[in-house]
Amino acid sequence: MRFGEKLVQYLDSDAEVGVVTAKGEKILGDVVLAADGPRSLARQLVLGLPDNKVNSGYAIYRTFFTLTEHRKNPLLTEFCDPNKDMTRMWVGTDLHGIIDTWNRGRDIGWVLTHKVCPLLPLDNHDIGDSWSFPGRKEDVLGYLENGWDERFKEVVGQTPEKQLVDYKLVWREPLKTWLSGSARIAVIGDAAHCHLPSSGQGGAQALEDGVAIALALQRANGDVPLALRVFERIRFNRSHMSSVTNRDDYHRVVWTPEFVKDHPGALSIPCMDWIMEHDARANAEEHFDYLAADVRNDRPGTIKHLALPAGGSYLSIRDEGVKGSNPEITEKHVTQVLVLDV
Repeated sequence: MRFGEKLVQYLDSDAEVGVVTAKGEKILGDVVLAADGPRSLARQLVLGLPDNKVNSGYAIYRTFFTLTEHRKNPLLTEFCDPNKDMTRMWVGTDLHGIIDTWNRGRDIGWVLTHKVCPLLPLDNHDIGDSWSFPGRKEDVLGYLENGWDERFKEVVGQTPEKQLVDYKLVWREPLKTWLSGSARIAVIGDAAHCHLPSSGQGGAQALEDGVAIALALQRANGDVPLALRVFERIRFNRSHMSSVTNRDDYHRVVWTPEFVKDHPGALSIPCMDWIMEHDARANAEEHFDYLAADVRNDRPGTIKHLALPAGGSYLSIRDEGVKGSNPEITEKHVTQVLVLDV
């Protein structure tokens, strides 16, 4: 395992598979798995794809800091409880915020997802998908003027501004394939299926990738192209389905006291069984043999229809149950399919 090495080239030929570092060193192997994130170099060099970003129309403020100096503040007492950590969510018109505490109320973090406002200088500036653009508390508080909880405002007010970041949420079109021409190089994780932070699934889906590809390589007995092609079919549709963010659910609702009274479960954070109860290894094991047979027999079709489940529909999985959520809000996003035909 080596850290701090910058890659400048990927090698993918009959003779060799590997990478070249910025120092000119060639590192060869049997397979290359490129997990180099949303702005993936491998996606550009291996798949020949430009880094095409699409502005989602939303942006997010994010920060964390230590609460030690604020324990006597009456508006922050709830968040400084040494006996428990907590998560709280607030929603408004085209706006939702979350506050988390950990280390027994010692540390706090918050995010505020909002629709981009062209009138604000920073929102009108193209900051791409940077994770380090400085945010301004005055802009955050500007979004919270109309009836927002004073506790949330106070947390924002006490935030060290140097630790506040602001960036636009961007997404990328689903890829037609994650594999190189030889099927001995694959992009995985956010390099293959980039998730918005508000989906809460980026890290989880990368881990599922790792589990599935390890099983596929083990079962393929040295046939790397077979392993990677089966891996892609196991993971392709599921990874794109899980990237559908809960943000849209909260932002397309007109939040009124009457709506909340009639739909008390609307503010619950959905925990779909098809996401939370998924066993990535068992799923890969279950489907490996017949998918491998399909690969060997050159079964025709697009990756959308060759991947699991056929056609990319999670309707049957959705029916297994949704814990702690309001079906009237969650059904639409659970059934969306974000895959492209090849």
